Amino acid sequence: MKASSLTCALTRKVFLPCLLLSASSVSMAATSEFHKDWSWLDLTTGAVASTESKKYGGVNLAIVFYANSNCQPLLMYSQPIPDGTEVTEGPIDSAYQIRVDKKPVWDVPEGSVDGAVLEADGDSDWYNYVMSIPSELLRELVQGYTIRVKEVGSNVTDRFSLHGSARAIRSAYQICERTAGRSNDPDLQYFSAGNTATGSIQETGDPDRGYFESEQRPEKRPGNKDNDRDFFD
Repeated sequence: MKASSLTCALTRKVFLPCLLLSASSVSMAATSEFHKDWSWLDLTTGAVASTESKKYGGVNLAIVFYANSNCQPLLMYSQPIPDGTEVTEGPIDSAYQIRVDKKPVWDVPEGSVDGAVLEADGDSDWYNYVMSIPSELLRELVQGYTIRVKEVGSNVTDRFSLHGSARAIRSAYQICERTAGRSNDPDLQYFSAGNTATGSIQETGDPDRGYFESEQRPEKRPGNKDNDRDFFD
């Protein structure tokens, strides 16, 4: 069931400065418009579409488009951390897996994800995990119903709704295209309003339990609330 591997395609000289300039808006889920479970925001450097975790408070998943990076999509996972927490900034030595609905699993090898801390007011900062994603995965995010992510080894998982993702991601991409001064990019037709989802099976009343094996073992925070980790086995 392993579909393929994801690798970082952007140079960090371009990527990290853009991330630090715009991450505050992304991480705090500041929004301009909502549609179902997703929202999108017009940034001065591009645009972002985001949604909140269905398992953990304050955690967000976003698709970010930067005009100075040709509007190539970045996937950003953001969570609050206490001030002074020691975390990795730059390439992270952890592997991850991503699965949309019952599509094949995407493997994210070590070093393919960048970590960056964004300082915030109060007792918490934001820690952002960011990686570039291929068009095939972006298509699954637009057409799917649920995305699950897992940290390999620790087996920590998270889950996000994709209801409203098509409109939000399309809108963010079109904003970025306008910011970049392009209006005839052929990829825009993929995000056209008349495009309908064709490649995913809707999960009706999915409790996220029937897909998992019964394996149980200790694991790191935030824990395994409902056995999402076994979805990737």
